[in-house]
Amino acid sequence: MTRDIRKKEKGSGLNKPTGAPDLKKMKAQLASIMPPGSKLAKVVQPAAERYATKPSLQVVMMFDITGSMFPYFELVRKKIQDIISAVKKESPDAEFAIFAYRNHGDEDKYKQIYYTFPLSRNLEALFSYLCTITKGGGGPDALTCLEDCLMEATKLAWDVSCPKAIVIIGDMPPHGVLDSVAHCYKGIDYRQEVGKLKAKAVKIYTVYCESQNSKSQKVRDFYQSLAKANYGKFLEIADLDILIELLIAICLKETGNLDKFLKQLEQTGQLKEPQKKALLMLKG
Repeated sequence: MTRDIRKKEKGSGLNKPTGAPDLKKMKAQLASIMPPGSKLAKVVQPAAERYATKPSLQVVMMFDITGSMFPYFELVRKKIQDIISAVKKESPDAEFAIFAYRNHGDEDKYKQIYYTFPLSRNLEALFSYLCTITKGGGGPDALTCLEDCLMEATKLAWDVSCPKAIVIIGDMPPHGVLDSVAHCYKGIDYRQEVGKLKAKAVKIYTVYCESQNSKSQKVRDFYQSLAKANYGKFLEIADLDILIELLIAICLKETGNLDKFLKQLEQTGQLKEPQKKALLMLKG
């Protein structure tokens, strides 16, 4: 985790003096960016939703929320309205899901080690759900329960005809990369879950947030192979500030509007290095 990220996390204003998340402040902030007259919905897991029109795009944003990675999630939580608004301008019937995960071995420390909010157009419920996700996790070996989230993702109400993508933002792998898949606490083989998603034509984009440890190359290779297996893109970033534009760009690539988005950024002077380098990786 870079020094810049630590500064951003400390100064976010959404934590209590103890460092614990201040849910009241989170809810107040989310309420402030929502459309006038709307309310934060009661947080419930919605049943399968039915709409008059088919989805034009389905995207799952899947976050590692352990200590080193939480600033990335927190930034997206603050900017989720901007992300969704930018995408819906080009794809009004887009549906979004939010998944977040900790590490195996944290089951006794937290009420839940992963979160899943299903594909939905109910943005108020999504905003409310974001408020319930808290920082934490380390586990005995720092290996994540990403495989659990991949398995849950196979159960989503994926539409047959629209573009579908999962975006994984993290810096560590699930069981089966640095150890055996047999070490997964629930006996899940991430490779099988990736195969099931591929059969549903769900692309996987991976955003690898550079980590500095002796196993970095193996982890990087994992994120790269995951994206390649499901026809997505492997993206590597070291700068927290790139993430918002990158998530928008991934969504708009799936709708055929990436070039338009990049042109808009360039015309407004927002397409600068290293943002430009990262975003252009999506075109290759």
